[in-house]
Amino acid sequence: MKTWLSDVLNSKDFWISFSVAVIFLLAGKLSALAVRLLRQVWQSHQAYSVSGFWMGDCILPSCGEGYIVEIWRFVQRQDQIKITLLAYYPTGSFIDRCAGSGIFRGSYLSAIYYSNRRDSYESGVLALKLSNQHLRGTYAQHDIGDIDEKFYTSDSEYSLTRVRLPFIKAAKMFLGRPPFRDYAEATVTYEQYCSKKTTVAVEHA
Repeated sequence: MKTWLSDVLNSKDFWISFSVAVIFLLAGKLSALAVRLLRQVWQSHQAYSVSGFWMGDCILPSCGEGYIVEIWRFVQRQDQIKITLLAYYPTGSFIDRCAGSGIFRGSYLSAIYYSNRRDSYESGVLALKLSNQHLRGTYAQHDIGDIDEKFYTSDSEYSLTRVRLPFIKAAKMFLGRPPFRDYAEATVTYEQYCSKKTTVAVEHA
C-alpha cells in the first residue's frame, strides 16, 4: 500500500492531472463570480431596477457636527431586495457593516437594515421612492450612540444617489470588502455624485 501511494505521489502524470483539476475548479468558481458581477452591472443600468450601488448620508446627534457617509448595495430578484450597507463614520477609521432586506414594488422601496456586529443592536427602516437615479424618502432608527438612545427619523429630503464605482471598488464590495479605505476617500466619491448634504434628523418622543 505504501509503495503504491509513493508511486502515485511521485508520478508526474498524477500531479499534472491534479493541477488541471484544481485549475478547472478555480476557473469554474471565478466564472460564476464574474457572471454574477456582470449580471448586477447590467441590472444597475435598468431604469426600473434598484440593483447596484447607491450613496447617501446619515445624520444622527451622536455624530456631532459630522455626518456618516453611506454606500449601499442593492441586489434585486423580482421584487425582493437584499441589502448590504457600509457606513463610514467621520471620526476615526470605524466602518460599520450592515445587512438587510426589503421589497421593491412599483417605484417604492421599503426595507429594514441592521448592524452585522455581534456587540451592536442598531437597526432601522427605509421608505423610499425611485425617481430617475435617486431614491428619496425617509429613514428611521434609534440613535444608540446617544446616551438616551432617542428615536429619530430623517426629513423627507433623505436621498440615495446611484453611483458607478470603478471595477476594482465594485468587486471589493461584491466580495464583502470596503470599497474605500476610510471616511476621507468615501467622501470624495460621495461629493462627486451628491452635490450637498440635505438630510436632517428629527427627534421623536
